[in-house]
Amino acid sequence: MFKNALDWLVASETFAGKRVALINASPRAFHAQADLREILATMAARFVPEAFATLSLTGKAVTTDDILADPASARRLKESLDALIGSLQES
Repeated sequence: MFKNALDWLVASETFAGKRVALINASPRAFHAQADLREILATMAARFVPEAFATLSLTGKAVTTDDILADPASARRLKESLDALIGSLQES
């Protein structure tokens, strides 16, 4: 489903230049994130590297509440969102 959304976006000009933060749920998934970065770069995304985050959720069945209850995960997500918002305010 995500690939289909990207297929639709790449066919339009609406995505080009949009700021992007990548949040990875597994440190082992760095290859998948590298591939996604390549696809998004082809689509002319504007990466905000300070907003990239990796959470260690591998093999865990967690809910949103569980993630937010974990101080390290909540802090990293807040830092990521703050960086993305900050990049939007620089415009």
